[in-house]
Amino acid sequence: MVFSEKGWQIEKETFAQELYQRICLDVEEKKARVIFEMKEVNRQVVMRVLDKIEKDGTKKFLPYLEAWKMLEVKKVAARIAEVENKISRRI
Repeated sequence: MVFSEKGWQIEKETFAQELYQRICLDVEEKKARVIFEMKEVNRQVVMRVLDKIEKDGTKKFLPYLEAWKMLEVKKVAARIAEVENKISRRI
């Protein structure tokens, strides 16, 4: 399937929101399920999910982000570290 530019923007946001909600559930239940799927997710979507976590900004995400960071490639791990730092500074 190939998306138009506008279609991709809509799908990217929709998919990112779904993943974010699943991550919130993982955090609430103290489980790490979604992070094992994230390597297969489009990088733009992954970054959008991280934007959403950063915007939420609550410290409850910190242990989850730390676990996720260990599984990721350098660029994504660096973005995760940025999000962790911003959340930590708000506390």
